[in-house]
Amino acid sequence: MIGRKELPKAAKSAAAAAATGGHVHTGPKNLWGVHAWGKDIRVKGVFSSCVACHSIIITEDGQALSWGRNDKGQLGHGDTITKYEPTPITTPSGVKWIGAACGRGHTLLLTSKGVVYACGDNKCQQLGIDSKDANALTPRRVIYRGKPIIKMTCGAEFSIILDITGALYSFGSPEFGQLGHGEEGKFLEKAGKVTFKYERIPRRITTYISKGRGGEITPFRGVVILDVASGVSHTVALDNQNRVFTWGFAGYGRLGHSETKNELIPRSISNFDYVKTQILHVAAGSTFCLATCANKMTYFWGQNKPAGEATMYPKPLQDLQGWNVRSIGCANKSIVVAADESKSEELVNSLRVLTGL
Repeated sequence: MIGRKELPKAAKSAAAAAATGGHVHTGPKNLWGVHAWGKDIRVKGVFSSCVACHSIIITEDGQALSWGRNDKGQLGHGDTITKYEPTPITTPSGVKWIGAACGRGHTLLLTSKGVVYACGDNKCQQLGIDSKDANALTPRRVIYRGKPIIKMTCGAEFSIILDITGALYSFGSPEFGQLGHGEEGKFLEKAGKVTFKYERIPRRITTYISKGRGGEITPFRGVVILDVASGVSHTVALDNQNRVFTWGFAGYGRLGHSETKNELIPRSISNFDYVKTQILHVAAGSTFCLATCANKMTYFWGQNKPAGEATMYPKPLQDLQGWNVRSIGCANKSIVVAADESKSEELVNSLRVLTGL
């Protein structure tokens, strides 16, 4: 039910039946604690995102299993029926899955040969299949003929893929400049209605810049991206020169530039120019970003609390100082951190400070 303005019809019927003493089965009960899914499979990776209400498992033998919300066909099973436990996705002949990325209502799947498939919501062309179909209920190959893809990320209504040479490609809705092509794609339709020109197939992001204090723009050449992550309507990326770029919607300081002006092309965060250590990884939640460094510091910017001041530029998280953070997972507001040689009580206390719990 997360993010629903009102209950779906089935849930309303169940509530009405319960109120009159009847019963309608709508699926398993909520589980409020950690529990094991007891199937005998070897898991290579689990994928979801801060905008998704569904998840993907990739097994060691290259199968994909999905579960969760499925109103747009984002689970890839050929229907729009919610799945309450991991369910195998029919795999095209000769394909072995190695990765996935989840948007609000769509999913990207990556093969061992670097080919991308997509399913789910396509109203903003975020599937990259060059089709006007509103949904794709089973995985369809993305229209892309470049170098093999090694990583993918999804926002609410856009997608970004990273190839083996460090080049980024984006497609879907250009609103807020989240595709990084220097425009928001707005135009007036009939009767003064504002709409957007969607990117139907992956388009390479070609320009990366820095901005001086006086607003002067300096472009970078030969940018090679190593890591990328997306929130609802913004993206953060790390390159091989230790630069961190952000673009898209700038509300609540999520871009880290000490201002709330949207960035239409990738702009480097100037504060990281003074960080004299290797930046290892970037992560994104709905309205915030994080970066981990080799000196065991983790930086945060944006906002992950319903109220309070936003962090307008990257600041080190003192409560995680000295922790060798291996992995970060971001939901809408919450954050999960995995660290080496961690003492559980100390890490829990640090996370409570970080999340305001």
